Amino acid sequence: MDVVVYSTEWTGDIALGEALINLLVRRLKERSVAFKLLEKQGLSDKDDIIPWVVGKPAKVLEVVVDERDRVVAEALLDDVYRDGTAIKQEALKTARKYITDENELNEYAKGLEETYGW
Repeated sequence: MDVVVYSTEWTGDIALGEALINLLVRRLKERSVAFKLLEKQGLSDKDDIIPWVVGKPAKVLEVVVDERDRVVAEALLDDVYRDGTAIKQEALKTARKYITDENELNEYAKGLEETYGW
């Protein structure tokens, strides 16, 4: 099973992507699921339309889990996406690495609430 997180160059997108990866990796470690975290330089030819539609990537991260752990990893990924509170907290924590102005950080938090309802 592979999970690919595509982050555009927008700072908020980078923070949200990193937050999702951090939460998934944490849960995989808690359950002792072996994984690899890869940073890719680009996407495959079939995915080349993505940068054209959503913007040039800052980075593409991929979490690779062995097929034997697929069911557990999929359940953990579902858990990550269902926990909006944890995603918001992790995204704000991660965003602090990139956004130093408190007003901008508050705007980012407001945007998360408006966009995702967290």
